[in-house]
Amino acid sequence: NDNEILNLPWSAAIDKFSGKALGIIRQLFLAKSLPRHSEARYEANDEANGPKAPLPLKILIMISSPEDTDHKSRLSYEDEEFRIFSAFEPLLQSGQVEIDFTDDGSLEALERKLKKNKYHVLHFSGHGIFQDREGMLVLEDPLSLKTQLTRAEDFADTVNCNPDYKVPLVI
Repeated sequence: NDNEILNLPWSAAIDKFSGKALGIIRQLFLAKSLPRHSEARYEANDEANGPKAPLPLKILIMISSPEDTDHKSRLSYEDEEFRIFSAFEPLLQSGQVEIDFTDDGSLEALERKLKKNKYHVLHFSGHGIFQDREGMLVLEDPLSLKTQLTRAEDFADTVNCNPDYKVPLVI
């Protein structure tokens, strides 16, 4: 019952397994945040209490591909950007979408963008690993651009860093 999420252009997003647009899948479950981070998040985005971002749809892209990653696993920034721009091309041409990128794949770059702007969607492209039975995101160190393993909770805290506005959808 969150109109900010329901009004996103779901017909433009295609499920890679079924080939169907997400808007026509009968049972699609979305999570707004990690469970223990969700209460404050819902309160901050409540229609009576929190501000909403105006249209057009604003998407922030964060691509993390540390320089010390094995060349076989390393993401190509150009390929990632091409896929994103191709997927949103009709909406970009009509002015319904604005796409922005973080300066690098670090938490610090993400925090700078989220504190300055109100995005509807954060799209993260990167890798994750398990270390000591805990899931970790493989982000970039802001100075060296080498691997910086990051706990999911730390990523969620950064996504929720702006006390006045919370991104309604993280992919």
